[in-house]
This record gives sequence, structure tokens and C-alpha cells, in this order.
Amino acid sequence: MIREITIETTERVSFQSTQNPSVWCARCARQTNRLSLEEAVALLGVDSAVLNRWVMEGKLHVETSGQGQWTVCGNSLSLIREQEDERED
Repeated sequence: MIREITIETTERVSFQSTQNPSVWCARCARQTNRLSLEEAVALLGVDSAVLNRWVMEGKLHVETSGQGQWTVCGNSLSLIREQEDERED
């Protein structure tokens, strides 16, 4: 008799940028790390067009840095990653 056992696991990923210290995200109302768009693209494995769409849809929280560049909220990035992982299942 052969028995099949299925094991499901959940992975929670936390993102931390070495260049950007922990800051307050007004949209999350929580402390978070800010990442550059390039870091977010690399961590999520998507191209910048997808990332920009998520920003426009309000899925990713972004702020403009002092240099005029977007920085992405690590909390919202983690949520997107979890949602994408769930869709793949």
C-alpha cells in the first residue's frame, strides 16, 4: 500500500535595504525599510513596467526620495510577494 503525503509550507520574506534605514510608511502606518525600484524589481523578479503598474494601482507604496527617485515600502513589497506566491499555487 502506497500512501501519499502532501506538505504545504508558507514562507514569509522580509526585505531590508542596506542603503535605506527603517522609516515610517504613512500608508501602512508601520515602520518599514525603503528600497530602490531596482532592488524591488530584482527581489520580485518582474520588469519595471509591472512594478510601475502596481504603483499606479496602489498596490505598492512609494515615496520620492530627496534625489527625486521613488523608494518602495518594504511592507507593501512583502505583501505583493505573498500575493504573487499564492496565485502561483
